[in-house]
Amino acid sequence: MPLPRLSFTRFAALLAVFTLALAAGCGDDDESTTNPPAGAVEDTVRIVAGASQLGANAYSPNPNTVTVGTTVRWINNDSMQHTVTNDTGTSETFDLVLSPTVQRTRKFDNAGSFPYHCRIAGHNMSGTIVVVP
Repeated sequence: MPLPRLSFTRFAALLAVFTLALAAGCGDDDESTTNPPAGAVEDTVRIVAGASQLGANAYSPNPNTVTVGTTVRWINNDSMQHTVTNDTGTSETFDLVLSPTVQRTRKFDNAGSFPYHCRIAGHNMSGTIVVVP
């Protein structure tokens, strides 16, 4: 059975949907696996084993208090993929995707409280970065 032919308009629409779906699954430009520059302040948060149903205990330490300018490194010590996604309404935007053993970083340049969660369906995980002057 031959495949149906797509008009250019339908092909372009399908391509746009595919591209947006792919981009949505890749996180944003804030994520990094590189080390911060020499002399930069860094702090680490770990995603613990079995994290998906641990709520506020999924990220350790939680809450995590750092000073302005600190780069926070999240390390996934679980066997499942998770995210570190800012909660709606916060002034900071981040969406870091962490497969098992992967590390991602995010620098916090503004004081405030920045709650986040894992956006994967069925995962009950939440954390907060508190940035002080």
